[in-house]
Amino acid sequence: MSPRSANSMRLSGQRCAVSESLGVGTTETVRKWVRQAEIDAGARPGVSTEESAGLKRLKRENAELKRANVILGGVDCLAV
Repeated sequence: MSPRSANSMRLSGQRCAVSESLGVGTTETVRKWVRQAEIDAGARPGVSTEESAGLKRLKRENAELKRANVILGGVDCLAV
């Protein structure tokens, strides 16, 4: 067995133990948490939790402004 395979099996066992102790359904959930923590720490490339929250906020704000523009566009025709 290669060192990489042995390390992968060790990590898989650790994730299994953590998921069981936390009552999480699958080890995949724990793997995703670890991956996101690595991204947030800058150890892995990807979109951080903070950036994701910011994008979500901006999308929500953009949708709200579009709705306001539709409403105000209808008001302009009534004002004439």
